[in-house]
Amino acid sequence: EGGSLVVTASDGSVEAFDRVVVTAASPLAARLCPGLTERERGLHESVEYQGIICASLVLDHPLSPYYITNIVDAWVPFTAVIEMTALVDRATFGGRSLVYLPKYVTAGDPALARSDEEIEHEFLDALERMYPGLERRAVRGFRISRVRYVLPLSTLGYSERLPPIRTSIPGLYVVNSAQIVNGTLNVNETVALAERTYPDLLADRPSAASSAMPADRCPQESGSP
Repeated sequence: EGGSLVVTASDGSVEAFDRVVVTAASPLAARLCPGLTERERGLHESVEYQGIICASLVLDHPLSPYYITNIVDAWVPFTAVIEMTALVDRATFGGRSLVYLPKYVTAGDPALARSDEEIEHEFLDALERMYPGLERRAVRGFRISRVRYVLPLSTLGYSERLPPIRTSIPGLYVVNSAQIVNGTLNVNETVALAERTYPDLLADRPSAASSAMPADRCPQESGSP
């Protein structure tokens, strides 16, 4: 609109910008930007993601002296026990212990639609079996969070199908974890992606003849998957 990009917020308010950088997960970016070409939408929608269901527990006492206990037993409904008290003084939590129970899932896993009550019952049953000394009354709080798009999966030939950073819409860019090719999603990789990308975005001069900036425009480590 007049050379500007119009952004409509969820409350209906509208603002115009010279440039917009979308950092949402690729499937969400495809829905947020209806002006993308069919090819661009296809590239974003084809990125496979891993999601997560994570329980946060506040307990009267720690479960374990270990920060992370990775779980490989199939009967356990979560993939790890993260004991924050192993790193952070219990005084930070009012003398109690904070524990995370993550369960990694595919973005379309039906488990994401399960109720909090179902997940709580299943997780606590398994936790009591793993830690026989745990009593249900020691659990002072139990909360569930769900995120459908957490980690893009580097499937075969992934580096050849990366969505471009610069889109066909002048001034619109999509920068997200899908562009982390030779690494896993973590703070270091995310900061490195931003540091590699922002100089190009600042130097870019959007025009009506804008062409896609490939995702590999920013230097990557050797050995793309």
